Amino acid sequence: MADETLDLAQAGQSRRRRTLIAVGLIVLVAFWVFWYLRSYWVEDGAAGRSAAAEQTCPPAPAPAKVRINVYNATAQAGLAATVAQDLREHGFQVGTVGNASTAARGEASAPTGGPAILVHGSAGTDAARTVARWVADGTRRTDGRSDSTVDLVLGEGFTRVRSAPAPLCP
Repeated sequence: MADETLDLAQAGQSRRRRTLIAVGLIVLVAFWVFWYLRSYWVEDGAAGRSAAAEQTCPPAPAPAKVRINVYNATAQAGLAATVAQDLREHGFQVGTVGNASTAARGEASAPTGGPAILVHGSAGTDAARTVARWVADGTRRTDGRSDSTVDLVLGEGFTRVRSAPAPLCP
């Protein structure tokens, strides 16, 4: 009878050991599956964030598709003509070139010490973004015009048109 009790005790221990091993393997497999799936979720989430970042920075039109008027609001003679020529060399369609005091539209009055003002209507928002890449520290203003033309009003702080465009999005 002692042998039967010993066999039953060993069988119970053996069953418990197999159960613990089985539960341990199940836990390890479940952890591995979780970790594997989590790696895909994290990668997909990162891709979603970069796609969202790209969507916040829409493309701007090429300079050849932008019509710009250049106005001089400084005492420096010939500044508008020089800047207009630089913009033509970069591919912009330059329209009117003149002095801001007589030629600029409505809100495009002379800047007070600032480098430049870019004046555009709602249809010219993307065009103004393109111009802003070539003009350092330009302030953008919206007026009521219906076309996509951009007026560039040069102020006392204006130095030059960039030789290469600034990045579209910071």
